[in-house]
Amino acid sequence: STQSTWELGILRKALVHFHSDENRKGPSPRVTSAFLREALTKVTIFSGMRTMDDLAAHAAARLTTIEGLADGEAGWRLHMLTPSNAISSARAATPHSRLSLQRLLLQKLPKSMSSRLHRGMEPFHSSEWLVQILHTAPGKGLISVASPGQRAPLSRVVSPFPCGLVPSACLVPVVDKGPGPPSQAVAKLLEAEARLGRRIRTDDIVLDLGAAPGGWTWLALSRGAHVVAVDVAGLAPSVASHPHLTFFREDVLDFRTRFAVVDWLLCDAVLFPHKTLEVMRRWVKPTRCANFVVNFKFISETDYSAMDPVKVFLNESGATFTVRRLDSAGNEVSVFGSFAEADPGGGGT
Repeated sequence: STQSTWELGILRKALVHFHSDENRKGPSPRVTSAFLREALTKVTIFSGMRTMDDLAAHAAARLTTIEGLADGEAGWRLHMLTPSNAISSARAATPHSRLSLQRLLLQKLPKSMSSRLHRGMEPFHSSEWLVQILHTAPGKGLISVASPGQRAPLSRVVSPFPCGLVPSACLVPVVDKGPGPPSQAVAKLLEAEARLGRRIRTDDIVLDLGAAPGGWTWLALSRGAHVVAVDVAGLAPSVASHPHLTFFREDVLDFRTRFAVVDWLLCDAVLFPHKTLEVMRRWVKPTRCANFVVNFKFISETDYSAMDPVKVFLNESGATFTVRRLDSAGNEVSVFGSFAEADPGGGGT
């Protein structure tokens, strides 16, 4: 059958099928969304394509029959996935085959449709469609078409980045002058910003809990933000002397102070997950922060159930958030999001 009821998720190094109907009969693996790199919805299988041109013609015929995508006015994105970028973590040069297939497909589509193709990687517009083509083997693959209504509820596992991979260029900090970041952890914050679709800006107020040696603090300061950093360990000298930095040498669990709402709450502290949740309960609320990035550290790969109360807390908080294992992180799960109603600069306790 070319039509399938299952959907497909791309993990860090594997492909898994997961069913959208949770009440279906029979066994189905439980997929934790934090480990999904990307989800392909409403999958159609294709096979028997002898040439790249045949595959492009098949895909074009499929897309031009979809009401709203073919005859509408909304923009759409095209993600071309091959085994090299779907299963491995490589972000190297785009494979020639992927470029060729995309070019052939666009040539076969009506101009009224190809002209609406959006080529950026910023967060989706509310009316955008997403087309994903996964070429798994010669002549075989999958086509996924998600309407805005189908894509929006899956925003935590459907990424504006092809295959859910943030380009490596986005993970390299810009160093205009002076020393660079004192740790490689800065890549995690850059990736979280990219996935959140927001970034620390000039004059933002940032609270960095567990800041040492200062990678995340360095990034915020390099953007012109004002940072309050907290850690029992000291910061790197290149960071500690910055005029926009206020440093408290304290345990993040004991840190108490009165703040207006900060623009960013950052926490990459080395704590057990239940202690990190304790920090979140204190600081991640609309009366305290507008945006947040918090990392949960794990010793083994069997205790991820500790994230369940985190998700309960965030759902009750009213935040828009994502729980995800970042590609630039180790055995960690990151939580990042924002409060639409937060008012940085207003009062708070």
